[in-house]
Amino acid sequence: MTYESKQEGRPLSELTKYPQWNERLVEMRWHHEWWDGPMDGSVVYEGQRYWFSIWCDTDAPGNPYYYFAYPLSEEEADWADCWSEKNEAIGNKWRSIANDPARKQSPELPVLSAEWEKHRSSLPDFTQRPPIAWFCSGANSSFYGVELTQA
Repeated sequence: MTYESKQEGRPLSELTKYPQWNERLVEMRWHHEWWDGPMDGSVVYEGQRYWFSIWCDTDAPGNPYYYFAYPLSEEEADWADCWSEKNEAIGNKWRSIANDPARKQSPELPVLSAEWEKHRSSLPDFTQRPPIAWFCSGANSSFYGVELTQA
């Protein structure tokens, strides 16, 4: 996947018209896409499951990513969790073959690739509804792929 920043041309007022969550209380359950940090997936906030999706990122090191949170019904959250489990299982199987030089040319790999793509495309776009809140990644280490520290 290639990623282009969603930040350009987005006014801060688009974000701040919604309540801000305390980022330290956001628990990432799983992510769907990743680009130097999670792009979207499932979080828990105050005991409720939500879909999250990146609103914008910043290119400067140490700057946070900003996310919108979208409501999910219990049924949608359960469905998304099942989807994620199957996605992870297919991905693990695909990686075990694709990363094994002895099996990389296996006829099973294209079949598995097609199955994985079909499964990935079955995930609904939960961002087609209004968000209910926003949060940033600033103080939440779950939302960073790499942590930088000074010696």
